[in-house]
Amino acid sequence: MSDEPNEPNAAREGSTRVRSFFALPLRDDALDALRRARDALKRRAERSRVTVRFLSDDALHVTLCFLGSVSREAIPEFVSVLDASARVPPMTARFAGLGAFSSAKRARVVVAELADPEGRLTALAQTIALGAEKLGVPLEARVFRPHVTLARLKRPSDARDWLDHATLDPVAAEFNEVRLYQSLLDPAGGRYSVLARAEFQGSTA
Repeated sequence: MSDEPNEPNAAREGSTRVRSFFALPLRDDALDALRRARDALKRRAERSRVTVRFLSDDALHVTLCFLGSVSREAIPEFVSVLDASARVPPMTARFAGLGAFSSAKRARVVVAELADPEGRLTALAQTIALGAEKLGVPLEARVFRPHVTLARLKRPSDARDWLDHATLDPVAAEFNEVRLYQSLLDPAGGRYSVLARAEFQGSTA
């Protein structure tokens, strides 16, 4: 699994450090399906006492590799990793349903999972992770599971009731580019800006 963890201390670091990650942006049809699922989850969550933060539309993406806080001077090198990783054709994945990490009974995040039968998303994530490792970013021990985070819970909680009352349309998500993002933390949650983008080989979008 690869996702952007909460790092409160990162917000206090100086401007010489950049909290960043690689991710796939989502197109409107995929976002529409995620909004419907997120809204159904939110309606059910309002009946519970669980402290939860649902992510806004501009925070929905498929994280491929979280870098953490890296030197600003190293960003051009990570852009080179981005460019190298994009030398593949565009890819498509289908939403496979809603879930939670680490489990629905003890959820820390609620997610929309993506099916990756050909392993193309996984291969892309591995390519980027290996490139980032050469620049000093440790490989994650967790297995990569393609997903979009929809909500974060303050503490592990039972989300089974929410998941039982929400569905995710199995629409296809098309990916034509990969991006390097900067993450800025504030009390309301993360704010993201695009540091660089690279279109996949043969992309017309």
